Amino acid sequence: MNLRAVKFLAAIFGLAVGAAPSVGTVVTIAFSGELTSVADGFTLSYPIEVGTPFSGLYSFDPDSASDAIPSDPRVGSYSFPSGYMAVEVGDNAFQSSGGILVAVLNDIPGFNRDLYQATMGSLTSQGILWHAMGLDFESLDSGPFASDALLTTAPDLNDFGFRRSFLGLEQGVRDPRFVGEVTWIAQVPEPGALALLGTGVLLCVQRNRGRARRALR
Repeated sequence: MNLRAVKFLAAIFGLAVGAAPSVGTVVTIAFSGELTSVADGFTLSYPIEVGTPFSGLYSFDPDSASDAIPSDPRVGSYSFPSGYMAVEVGDNAFQSSGGILVAVLNDIPGFNRDLYQATMGSLTSQGILWHAMGLDFESLDSGPFASDALLTTAPDLNDFGFRRSFLGLEQGVRDPRFVGEVTWIAQVPEPGALALLGTGVLLCVQRNRGRARRALR
């Protein structure tokens, strides 16, 4: 886990002191890594390049899960309208506006591989309409899944040797605008901070931290 991820989580969970009790069933997973590819000429509000660190977290309530394709035992698609994802890519902040989607594919037809995805749906941020942004993990072989059931713990990176990516897909553009390798992922305690996520508190934390950085320059 890199220092940026530690600071990101500390900023969020530090707000939990004195917060209301947590929702007991919520699963919160944090992740971090570095960008490995940035499309030529692509820019954000703050510059990014290969090697730029990213860190984030996502949360969902497994008790509200329902497979959108129950007739297919190999494809699990779970929509969480109240789920949440927040990510920092360098100094650029993103957060979900319409929930998240978690997908579990057991033995992708024709490939005999497993796939795990956790993504924000479409959102507008940095003046860009994004088709999706989030995690995309794929195994090299038959993989860790025995079914398409929802994974309620953090995926094990060792199970996904083919791809362990974080990526941003712009609407109407075929290739990802940026891709990163996830080097750390873990389930984290739920100390009540999730009651604050999605209320604008996270954005305030990010703005205040940005002001502090500028003041030190």
